[in-house]
Amino acid sequence: MNSAINDPVFPQIAQALEPLVMTRLFQAVLLSLSGDVLTSQKVIKSCEIKNKRHKPGKSFVLSYDLILLDNQAGEKSERVIGARLCKSGCGLTELQEERAKYNKNTGLVSPVIYLPELEMLVWLFPNDRKLIHLVQILNVDNLLAHFTPMLLLLDCGSSSKVTDVQTEVLHYLPERSCMVRYIISVEVPGQSKIIQKIVYGKNYRDNRGGEVFSIMKQLANQLPKCATPLAYDANTRTLWQSHINGIPLEWSDLETGRSSRLLFSMATCLAAFQKCRIETSESYGFKEIDEQLFDTVQAAKPQDKLLAEQISDWVALLISLRDEISWPSNVAFPLHQDLHLGNFMMEGDNACLIDLDSVCLGNPLADIGSLVSYFYRNGLQAGRDIDYVDNIVAVFLEHFENAVSWRVCRSQLSWFIAAALIHEVIRRLLRQRHEQGLKHLNSYFDLSKRFGQAIVKDGQHA
Repeated sequence: MNSAINDPVFPQIAQALEPLVMTRLFQAVLLSLSGDVLTSQKVIKSCEIKNKRHKPGKSFVLSYDLILLDNQAGEKSERVIGARLCKSGCGLTELQEERAKYNKNTGLVSPVIYLPELEMLVWLFPNDRKLIHLVQILNVDNLLAHFTPMLLLLDCGSSSKVTDVQTEVLHYLPERSCMVRYIISVEVPGQSKIIQKIVYGKNYRDNRGGEVFSIMKQLANQLPKCATPLAYDANTRTLWQSHINGIPLEWSDLETGRSSRLLFSMATCLAAFQKCRIETSESYGFKEIDEQLFDTVQAAKPQDKLLAEQISDWVALLISLRDEISWPSNVAFPLHQDLHLGNFMMEGDNACLIDLDSVCLGNPLADIGSLVSYFYRNGLQAGRDIDYVDNIVAVFLEHFENAVSWRVCRSQLSWFIAAALIHEVIRRLLRQRHEQGLKHLNSYFDLSKRFGQAIVKDGQHA
């Protein structure tokens, strides 16, 4: 496919994705800031572009990870910058609107910086356009008092005292969310040593965290292993939760002798999750999937018109194929809605789910279709052929079918997999401009068609 982006609303995209151009611009910006730690002795040694999110004709958001080198001291440091492109010719207008909106919401002067060369708005982390409370939850002085009420929930006595808090940013998505790990030092009366507790805080752009907190409380009472929600602070839009042991699953783990055991654990973990009962107004079904399928067509247009036309034709056929399948009514199982490998936390061969931000109700096979699509995404990007991934998928599905008490309809599952390869894999790769993944777009498209053909075959043998 054509890797260039032809979005007339954002003609500066190519420059924004050029590290040398951005290094020059950011060097000038940082040097001009009064009181910044950067001095004439510090230079930007590298500029890595991350977290690209493109909605053609609407927005282009990304972030940059800078490595700074102090030539005098020989020390390196890091700096993260969040950025948003303005529509062509609208830079100064959008800058004024942003400053006015920030002042209205906070009563403070906006920390936004404007790069006229690219009509780009930038924020130096932890400043962020929508995460307006992020600075507060990274301020150690504020945190000492903030964590004190949580000590009882962390199995510390009522007379315990927080003496120190260390922060580590784990995952930052500009304008969306930021996950921070806190190592809390606690002084317990009657003990001569300081104990440490680990807490995680997730900062949101809106009040979504309140709903997530409610769902996590419900799941914590039903699942054998789940992060404990500690509190939700509506004032800072931050959800606090406990630490759970384990490490996130990676594709390489599925290429070891443990593969079948890990797939079994994933399947049984999902089956247990789907048995849970939760109350929420959030749901996910065909209406939302169709919107995402059509969004994929729009995401492809600025980059490859032929591909966009092919996807459009296939989406229309997928929707018509869906009408030939018999579907259950009022299916309301818990859906995780973000089932990539990294959201399975592994302790030995035992799996549990993390990152419950998108949990809602719907058809459980929608989650399975999404996970299967990620098996193919990860496998192909790791250099494995489709037959290799097919085997992993087959083993997982066998374990899943054995773990659930209901019959898995293969026609329904094939449809969800075919759709997920479009709206989960291809759409996200196009929006995020994932260079490695974009090389396999045609393979993902062909796989979607293969599963679409399986719908017809499965229907004939139903």
